[in-house]
Amino acid sequence: MQSVVDAKINTLNKVTYASNSTNAKKLVNPSIYFEAKNDVITTDMAHKENDYIDFKREPLLHRKYSNEGPASCAGDINGDGLDDIFLGGATGYSGKIYIQKNNGKFQLISNTDLEQDKIFEDTDAIFADVDGDKDQDLIVVSGGSEFPNQSPNYQNRLYINDGKGTFKKVVNGLPNIPTSGSCIALHDIDNDGDLDLFAGGRVSPGQYPLPAMSYLGRNDGGKFTNVTSDWSEGLFKIGMVTDAQFEDLDNDKIKELILVGEWMSPTIFKWKNGKFINVTKDFGIENYTGWWESLHIADLNGDGFKELICGNTGLNSYFKASDEKPLSLYYKDYDNNSTLDPILCSYNGTKIYPFVMRDKLLDHMVVLKKKYLRYKQYANNSFEDIFTPNERKGETVLKANLLASVVFYNKGGKAFEMVEMPQMAQLSCIRTILDFDINNDGKPDLITAGNFYGTDVFLGRYDASKGNILINEGNNRFNSLPSVTLASTPMVMYANS
Repeated sequence: MQSVVDAKINTLNKVTYASNSTNAKKLVNPSIYFEAKNDVITTDMAHKENDYIDFKREPLLHRKYSNEGPASCAGDINGDGLDDIFLGGATGYSGKIYIQKNNGKFQLISNTDLEQDKIFEDTDAIFADVDGDKDQDLIVVSGGSEFPNQSPNYQNRLYINDGKGTFKKVVNGLPNIPTSGSCIALHDIDNDGDLDLFAGGRVSPGQYPLPAMSYLGRNDGGKFTNVTSDWSEGLFKIGMVTDAQFEDLDNDKIKELILVGEWMSPTIFKWKNGKFINVTKDFGIENYTGWWESLHIADLNGDGFKELICGNTGLNSYFKASDEKPLSLYYKDYDNNSTLDPILCSYNGTKIYPFVMRDKLLDHMVVLKKKYLRYKQYANNSFEDIFTPNERKGETVLKANLLASVVFYNKGGKAFEMVEMPQMAQLSCIRTILDFDINNDGKPDLITAGNFYGTDVFLGRYDASKGNILINEGNNRFNSLPSVTLASTPMVMYANS
């Protein structure tokens, strides 16, 4: 990079590239850690998204909920010692399984049961031994918002492996709870030797921001029974969950259930006396509400206690949020037409104004058309000016005060300290996170990825990130490597070199 000083305003400044000048320096090249392995990628791995416009049914949304995928997971499904891949499909496109060959390339194999389930929107997936026969079975979460609420097309699915990489769908293998889902997490909750599950609910289609049902499933011989009411308090509709993990945060050898979600704080449930109890306040993180997209848990500082690494919307969007001026979502049926009216608001100065433009709000709420005949009149009115106190009776409000992606450092299993990720990690939303010691210095580094295109047209897409390589410098500090060679091609695979 090169620094240019003494640039003049109100005139044309000519900048000449000076590779040998004293004020030019070469950026650190991330290719010292990774090399591209594009030859192992096949063209049929490209994800295809169905064309569905959420805003036609719910015009007050600020983003889509129909394209929360694609799901993906990896594991050795045929016992040859090589990891294979499942790539989920959008509605209308079936999920696919790729077997890894000895040369490192992947071969698509057909699976009748998966191909017949192309109506589902796959939002998460995991390989795990569900039936105790020592091979990797497959659980796929169904989500999205294309279908009516409670549609059978939101039912999660279980596919059992025959040990050779062929999967057979198990009818009624998972609880019959057809709600739009987001994530899956597995753990032997009742210590009986098999894996139980948590399934996160995302949103109730057509009824934003009402959450979908999240549930706990007990493994009974390879099939799961809904035990949410028996095993939890307050978990049934905890919020619009986006990610979840089981992990031991206080080193008592019992794993907690940790959730993140939209309009939620990171939420911790502790297993006590046969039930998961919400203990978020005990850890002091109940006030960090955000639009959380992802969760990863790892010990980043080597103290034996695991940190919460939480991906958020980032700091490069239209929206800003703080404790003093949080984002707010007010909702109720304001115009009494039997549909919810979610009105997203943000601060401008000391007052809260609706994000939604006049035309869209008035098309959705006809009762306001006579009140706002001119754009200027609408622009000058705050949310409190638009609706009278009587009209607002019974409304519910959700708030978010933090949009940055952060690390919550574990303080001895008793509390957490929040530290924001580096600036480059805030350029877009973070939707997936890995920890990996990239430079072999004994400290786990972070790899993050994100972007999201399904936003309202007035917002613009969240597309500024090429992914992030965050080097762990110690002392709760990460250094972001520039993505010089990490091209924004739609399909690329990198191998650590």
